[in-house]
Amino acid sequence: VRILLRNSRFHRLGMAPCNVAIHFSDIVNFTGISEERSHTQLLDVIGEYLQEMSMIIISTGGTIDKFIGDSIMSFWNAPDPVPQYSSCAVEAAVRGQQRLVELRAGWAR
Repeated sequence: VRILLRNSRFHRLGMAPCNVAIHFSDIVNFTGISEERSHTQLLDVIGEYLQEMSMIIISTGGTIDKFIGDSIMSFWNAPDPVPQYSSCAVEAAVRGQQRLVELRAGWAR
């Protein structure tokens, strides 16, 4: 919201067309993971996952659109322009996969 407010082109109702890169991320086998853990453990897992992925998305210039259960929808190149936005989205996806390997190792303990 702060980004939208500081950008004067969004102070009026409407939008400008632009190209964006869209990214969806979730935890594979989340149902299986949730069945093996208590509610408290599950909240820890999903909280850690959403926090880590969010930091990666934001650090690459992405905008988080929404959280949907264990999923995150994000995009690059809006509301502010992001140079090489497609590359930034790919970087976020690769870094997210790398971090997820580390997270899964911790969750297995």
